[in-house]
Amino acid sequence: MSESSAAPAEVLAIDVGSSCVKLGRFAGGGSCPSDKPASALLIAAPKLPEPTESFALAHGRDLSRTALADMEGWIGENFAAEPRCFLASVQPVVAVGLAQVFQKLIWSAPRQLTWEDLPLEVRVEEPSRVGIDRLLNAVAANRLRDPEQPAIVVDLGTAGTVDLVSADGAFEGGSILPGMWLAGQALHSGTSSLPDFDVAALNESVAAVGKNTDGAIAAGLFWGTVGAVGELIERISRQCQSAPLLLVTGGAAPHVVKHLSARGVPARHVPHMVLSAIRLVGDQLR
Repeated sequence: MSESSAAPAEVLAIDVGSSCVKLGRFAGGGSCPSDKPASALLIAAPKLPEPTESFALAHGRDLSRTALADMEGWIGENFAAEPRCFLASVQPVVAVGLAQVFQKLIWSAPRQLTWEDLPLEVRVEEPSRVGIDRLLNAVAANRLRDPEQPAIVVDLGTAGTVDLVSADGAFEGGSILPGMWLAGQALHSGTSSLPDFDVAALNESVAAVGKNTDGAIAAGLFWGTVGAVGELIERISRQCQSAPLLLVTGGAAPHVVKHLSARGVPARHVPHMVLSAIRLVGDQLR
């Protein structure tokens, strides 16, 4: 088979977040076109490319040998040939650790994206200090929003972010707050009697009035996050000349999204925004 007729290489997108590494396998070729009417997708443009397989691994501040072995196994199972690899990281130490996986596979190291690689105007004081995940969310939002419509992107991970994308597609900045897990850890480590709370059980069924310590913590973490994010959305929306598109992503998004919509701006849950944006940027960097 000639090089020109060879199947396009698959893409491996790697998102190194504050407490989790997420990998996405994308089929070769160009970006995913929409296969449904825009009205069914609740978006105005072609849908984001979505990973055909994904893998997530908690890392804390480092990657253990076991974690690296698990990641290597997933990569080996999903890629018969070397994919095009792109990495976005907010954890430099972990990003360095990932190089061990690629060296063992005898692959070239993934290309690490910076803000200068992105098709995005960044209107903040120090663009290089903005988390690459926040900027990639803005890239994804620009794929989904109507022309001339601003967007607000809420990402609910280890930290929560609420960011504004202007009507002309620029990243304008936003807000950062503790995510539910991080807030729970702060309550435990910063007090003498509050327990280490498992936030995995937090969802919309949590009562606002806790009948015990765990219930009170659950109420504060979940509904406090909903309230804080909702207030930020309202205040940011007032700065927009037209109604913004509200996009919600991150681990807590499925449980929070409908409560944000109840505040008057329809919210849309979009999983894998960072991974999808890495793929979009990778398409432009061929």
